Amino acid sequence: FDMNNPRIITSNTETIFGEAEKWTGKWLLKSNRLWNGDKDYTFLWEFHNGKLWFLWNHVGYIQDFIRDWANYEKKEKEIPELFVPSRHRWNFHFYDFEIYMNVNSDNI
Repeated sequence: FDMNNPRIITSNTETIFGEAEKWTGKWLLKSNRLWNGDKDYTFLWEFHNGKLWFLWNHVGYIQDFIRDWANYEKKEKEIPELFVPSRHRWNFHFYDFEIYMNVNSDNI
């Protein structure tokens, strides 16, 4: 997909987190035909002529996201026969990008 002039606003600060002149995404999803075969997912993200505003509040937001994901309790017992090996690759490419480090949203 190609997006022109996208903006990302976080819900915890209600301020802009990032914007770019162009944002391109390419996904390559390979799946083996064998039962329980490997799955190989590659996500390529390209950001051109963008800006990223990193606030102190975003640190807590990212920490909460990681903490929630790491402490997720599984409700069902794991069944080895249903396990599907998978590999996820996330590639981020930033071209002509600026990063602004701010203490709070009043500095933006």
